[in-house]
Amino acid sequence: MLGLFRYTLALMVVFSHLWPEFLWWQGTYAVTCFYVISGYLMSKILNEVYVGKSWLLRYGINRCLRIFPAYLVTLLLTLSAIAVYPEVANIQFNAYTTLGDVMSVPTGFWGWAENLSLLYVGDGKLTVSQSWSLRVEIVFYFVMVFLVRNPLLVLAWFFVSVCYLVYLEASSASFMARYMSVLGASFAFSIGALVHQLTKKVQLSRLHLFLASVLLPLYLWQAPSLWGFPPEHLGWQAFFGAESYGLYGFTFLGAYLLLAMVTCDKPPSFGSLGIALGNLAYPIFLTHWFVVILALGFGVPLQNKLVFIISTLGGIHLVSIAMFYLVERPVNERLRRQIRTQTAN
Repeated sequence: MLGLFRYTLALMVVFSHLWPEFLWWQGTYAVTCFYVISGYLMSKILNEVYVGKSWLLRYGINRCLRIFPAYLVTLLLTLSAIAVYPEVANIQFNAYTTLGDVMSVPTGFWGWAENLSLLYVGDGKLTVSQSWSLRVEIVFYFVMVFLVRNPLLVLAWFFVSVCYLVYLEASSASFMARYMSVLGASFAFSIGALVHQLTKKVQLSRLHLFLASVLLPLYLWQAPSLWGFPPEHLGWQAFFGAESYGLYGFTFLGAYLLLAMVTCDKPPSFGSLGIALGNLAYPIFLTHWFVVILALGFGVPLQNKLVFIISTLGGIHLVSIAMFYLVERPVNERLRRQIRTQTAN
């Protein structure tokens, strides 16, 4: 079921970019829930898998192999699409964005270094624009090594993260400071680590799983009414008001759903379908702007929203399936699995 959850979150990111007029806030909510899941999974593997001899080196290598192969292939594909169809950069994708906003080509040594490494060394412009969140993930892959093996330390981390959010509120910080910054994301990662600790103490019934599965989409749909922000997308100014605090309610509900999934004694089984959809979540997240550039380059009509959305979603899934079978699965089976096995031994 976790795979289905990750797949749904990836589609939420895609829809927030391709169709921002519809539930424009869903992408920000999804990214924060991805952080919660990462916090949980990193806590789990650091406590259960990466123990014993040379665990830290193996952990670091495996994390790089999780992020970079698919990312670097997407970077290459996106740069190729930009080179073949540079004219689509002038297309007004919606009232707030031209394709040029997501067709940045690295310039200079530091620009290329930043795009290839995902480190904060350049001007911040990434060709795979949504990969800014991967940079946040990479930071916490390292930081969590020191935080998640002691329950009291996890609680302290969560408390400090909440205090930092209170500080941001008191200082009237922008939404971007809470959403896109490393320190702002600490809250979601710490909740994920807390979920892992709770799995040792709590076991939720299927009733909780059902309740969480209903509350999360209901909250997503009703967020404008609950928090008093306009359902219309108003451009970047929409992200700088009190409406942004609805993000934290969704984060807690996402953690509740995650806890119910991983502790329920008899969760619904989606079998191979759930696993397959989960495998597509990361490629979908990575490749959707690349597919948009191709679609517009091929002449898919942007004005016909239904045709554009259906065509683009189909292309995104085809590219993501290819990415998984040609890139991710070989890396997982030939390299990452071996590293995990050696660590366990």
